[in-house]
This record gives sequence, structure tokens and C-alpha cells, in this order.
Amino acid sequence: MAPYTWGVRELDALSGGIEKCLWMLYGRAGAGKTTLACYVPMVRIAEFFLQTVGEIPPQGRFVVMDGDGGFALERLQQICEARGVPFREVRERLVQV
Repeated sequence: MAPYTWGVRELDALSGGIEKCLWMLYGRAGAGKTTLACYVPMVRIAEFFLQTVGEIPPQGRFVVMDGDGGFALERLQQICEARGVPFREVRERLVQV
């Protein structure tokens, strides 16, 4: 199992957890590609660090390659708030290319 969990037992069993990797997902608009590939892993990794070491490492970065403009900070903020993760700390470590 990877060091990070999706927080969904069935998804962890299917994928083995969240690994360091580059993903390419495709599908129709609204299918949940950005949620699955960006928002959930970012928030779960942030949550992991907050629970285990008390902070997101200052040198840590979340790199998002947004090819179609579908990445929305508002949606990331919603998911952070739903999980109790400080959005500001995640936002400060976000690099969009």
C-alpha cells in the first residue's frame, strides 16, 4: 500500500493508495477527473502531514498541470473545508503550470 490513502477503502483496494506519479485522465466534462486526480490527493496528502507531523512541510509543493483550465481554486477550497484542512496552507504550496 502506498503511504497515502484516498480515504475510501474500496478505492485504496483498487489502486493501492496514492503514489507519487504523473496521471492523465480523460472523460466527459463533469465526470470527476479533476476531483479524483487533483483535489482529493492534494487534500489527503495535506491531511496526512497535518495528522502525522503537525504541518505540511514548508518546502512541499502541489504541482498542477492544467491543460484545459478545469482546475478551480473554489472547488479545492470546498474540499479542504469539508475535510478540515487549512486551505491557505494548501494554496501557498500550489504551483500551477
